[in-house]
Parts: sequence; structure tokens; C-alpha cells
Amino acid sequence: MLNGKLGLALKGSTGSYKKGDSVIVFVYGDAKDVKTTGYDALLRYDPQKLRYERLSSSLDGMDVFETDALVSDGMRELLITGVRSTARKEPFLLVNTALVEVTFTVLGSGPTRIALGYEPGSSKDSNMMNDQNQDVLGSVEDLDISIR
Repeated sequence: MLNGKLGLALKGSTGSYKKGDSVIVFVYGDAKDVKTTGYDALLRYDPQKLRYERLSSSLDGMDVFETDALVSDGMRELLITGVRSTARKEPFLLVNTALVEVTFTVLGSGPTRIALGYEPGSSKDSNMMNDQNQDVLGSVEDLDISIR
């Protein structure tokens, strides 16, 4: 049953940003009453408009890893992987739960989008794993950012 959701939301002000500003984005998850043990969130963004700076986990007991790479179409992809730490015995129950905070610096002007890469059935993009190691992700929500 693919009813889990990953989404992106701005932390704090929802106004517009200008060159040099920091933009903090929450990646959040909602597993609709399914116990989860991990996730992958693949964020695609325009390196002409945004520069990835850092991330911090918002969830105790979840180990987080990231890779940021330029891809063939000139976009960048930030892959964030969260895995239940060995110290935590219980899976997570995610209900619109903040998973990580991602900080970007604004480099250029004009509207831009941070998109969550998602293709149903693919293991090479965003996913959310239940405690039986099955992908339960069914939808994603991208984020549009206004830069003046």
C-alpha cells in the first residue's frame, strides 16, 4: 500500500529571498500509520539559483547521510538517506514529521523549485521503507521558492 508521503516546506518566513540569503527547508515524512525504518529523499535543484550548505537531522534515532552531485542536465541532486540507528529498537511512526533541515544559500534571482525525485517502483530515487523493508512512498510534494 503506497500511501506514504515525503514533502518539502520552508522554515520560518514564506516571503521571498534575495542573493546571499539562507533558505532553510524541512524535508518531512508522513507514513499514514505505517511503521518506518528509513527513507531516501532525492532533492533536485538549480545550482545557478541555490547552493547546498548543510543538513541536520530533526529525528532522534535516525542516522542521516548525504551526497550532493551535479547531474547530466545541469541540475544538482542532493540524496539524503535516513536509517534507523542501531541503538533504536522501535521503528518510527511518521505523521507530518520533520526528518531533516536542509540549508541552501541563494545565488541568483527569479523563481526556482526544489523537486523531490520520485518514480513509483524505482529504487533510484525518493522512497520510504516500512519495517518489512518495503517501499511505502506514494507521493511527494515539491517546493517553489521566490527569489527577488
